[in-house]
Amino acid sequence: MKNSIIYRSVRIAGAGAVVGYLSCLPGCGSADTGGSGTASDEVASVGQEAKNPVQCGNDLTACIQAAKTIPDLFTCNQAYATCLAGSFVPPVVTTTVNGLDACRNTLATCSAAAKTPAALATCQVTAVNCSATALATPITNTVASAVGCIDAAATCAGKATTPAQINACGQSFAGCVSEAAAAVLPPIVTTAVTGVTACANTLRTCVQGATTPAAVTACNGANVQCVGAALGVSIPNPAAAVTCAQNATTCVLAARSAADLTKCTDNLAACTKELDPTSPVNCDIAFTQCVAKNPFNLFQCADTARKCHLAQ
Repeated sequence: MKNSIIYRSVRIAGAGAVVGYLSCLPGCGSADTGGSGTASDEVASVGQEAKNPVQCGNDLTACIQAAKTIPDLFTCNQAYATCLAGSFVPPVVTTTVNGLDACRNTLATCSAAAKTPAALATCQVTAVNCSATALATPITNTVASAVGCIDAAATCAGKATTPAQINACGQSFAGCVSEAAAAVLPPIVTTAVTGVTACANTLRTCVQGATTPAAVTACNGANVQCVGAALGVSIPNPAAAVTCAQNATTCVLAARSAADLTKCTDNLAACTKELDPTSPVNCDIAFTQCVAKNPFNLFQCADTARKCHLAQ
């Protein structure tokens, strides 16, 4: 009988300790843990399934009430800690979800006020750009038809619980927008965009696998040749034309017409031509480098530069 009384006393004391721990939570944390709009509540607006701290607390209360032994109470406490850990949402997730919600709300308001198809298209383009900003994912071409990518991005972000998952949502969004833009571009531009994009993807993979500076240089050279092949421009000195290829890639991704693409191709050809070892520009560069290496060899450097210009 005495042992039974002691057992019940310990059980009640244990339950009281856990309840006291629970009642302390709302007021024992930092000042910014209160309020009616928690991060988890905001994320839940687009499908976040993780429980928020209030729900975790409700589960703990129910668990304590159903507990029959002290080990049961310890189990409740452990489950509560696990629930709280699962409810934490990184700030970037909350910010992204809220940003996408704001973009969609603005789109709805703008679309309702649009009086013409052109005005509606403007609303949609603005919403796509807004979503790209929310996802911190740059996009080159924005078309009204890409508005369908926004809801998918919001749903993806709503399920995300880590920065990496948010980044994946951004990449999917960018791919969706790119496909929408490609659908309205001339075939010749689409082909060029596909070509330089493939070059960029190959370069990214190559650089990630590089372990030495020389390997990175080789990756860049291969990318230059790839871009040149995609645009039909011969590049005799790939190692020196990295900037030329980068500018050409940016130009192609922004191209909206065959005329735009022609400008990209012409600019690449002009850029690489200046890198020709026999060009006047490189004769002067060679002279400067020659003098820098040996200031007392000025006359010989000048004679080499003179012969270089005569060969033009």
